Amino acid sequence: NLSGGTHALARLEHVTIFGNIALVGGHIRNSTGGGGTARLELLNCIIADAPALSNNAGTIVSLGGNIVADATLTAATGDLLNTVPALGTLGSNGALTRHFPLTATSVALDRIAPGRCAATDQRGVARPRGSGCEAGAVEFLDYPLIFALSPIAAGGACGAQTGIQLRVGRDDGRGGGTAGNGTLEAGEATQTSNVCDGADGANGTNGTNGTSCSVSPTSNGATLTCGATSVGITHGMNGTNGTSCSVTQTASGANISCSDGSMAAVNHGDAGSGCTVTQSPSGDATVSCADGTSAVLMSGPPGDAGAPGSACSVTQMGNAAVISCTDGTTATVRGPDAGAAGTSCGVERIDGGVQVSCGDGTSAVVSDGTDGMNGANGSSGMPGTSCTVHDNGDGTATITCPDGTMATIGEGTSPPAGGCGCGAGGPPLLGGLALALVCRRRRVTRHPLSRTGPTSR
Repeated sequence: NLSGGTHALARLEHVTIFGNIALVGGHIRNSTGGGGTARLELLNCIIADAPALSNNAGTIVSLGGNIVADATLTAATGDLLNTVPALGTLGSNGALTRHFPLTATSVALDRIAPGRCAATDQRGVARPRGSGCEAGAVEFLDYPLIFALSPIAAGGACGAQTGIQLRVGRDDGRGGGTAGNGTLEAGEATQTSNVCDGADGANGTNGTNGTSCSVSPTSNGATLTCGATSVGITHGMNGTNGTSCSVTQTASGANISCSDGSMAAVNHGDAGSGCTVTQSPSGDATVSCADGTSAVLMSGPPGDAGAPGSACSVTQMGNAAVISCTDGTTATVRGPDAGAAGTSCGVERIDGGVQVSCGDGTSAVVSDGTDGMNGANGSSGMPGTSCTVHDNGDGTATITCPDGTMATIGEGTSPPAGGCGCGAGGPPLLGGLALALVCRRRRVTRHPLSRTGPTSR
């Protein structure tokens, strides 16, 4: 840096100087040249030769982060004096410009704090690549070691033989290659070895002929003869006969007898139980078996229902039962209480009607009415509840419905003599249930169009 009588200021930042020679002094000289001022500033530089610096009436200032081979620089923060960093060989190393690469053991690695680094190095590689950036012109690039194999044809490096060539190097772009492309190019190989195939060995001598053998059958085996040696082979011993068995049918099964004196009896299996099936009027089937077991098989689901009736339920109330239906009708069926005394009447069929004659001397003729017009069909009601009546055999009957309700009613008693009821011996109803006809008759009203007979009041 020469002022030449003026004021000169130069700054070197991230520069590597190795093998440089100044005209006067050390490898870098700073001088006023006989006038003016000269100031040289160094930041994050490597000066790898000694003597490193010489100064004549100027000023050399360290801004820190420098590595200098001697002590010709006044140290600032981060400087290393009297230190020679480990540098590689000058070359392009895959870059556009020549440079000294750093080695993996160089003290320049990660030396500069990230905030004091330039954005890129001489090759355009971004800084920093580690915890800090490197001092000098370039960042350290640790390219991977690559092994490459290629065949050697006959007539090549192995002469008349074929072989394999092994090349070893780093994908760093040296020798005109492309750095970091994953391929070991010719200039990047640092070691090359050729492994050649060995020449064919001489043919071996023919082996001697083997001994010829023959086999001749004998009465108890065979004879194997090989040259002058013979070996006799006898048949094996016959095996013992197996045990003979026979089977005899018996009434209860069979007997197995064998020639070794052993025997066994095998009985028939137990006969199954005979079963019969009885169909009930409701469609259910009862299966009864001879072993006393039985089962009832319910009939399948019913067919399409007819016009639904009203659902009814039965409620027991003392000696009577109240039947209530969903269509709003009700009926009370009383038990064995005696009805009021009535007049005994008789009904006789006559031509064109019926004649009712009662014990009190009254009578009435009820003519057959003419058939009325058919009424309109009523709308379908709710599905009715099917109830069953069971004669208990003791003068009572039990009515049971599927909705869980039930009632027990007794037979009615005969009215006293002279009444208007039907009297003793009337027809039984509901499988043995007799209902008393209670009449308090005063007059008989005829209804010519009614077929239901006179109405008692």
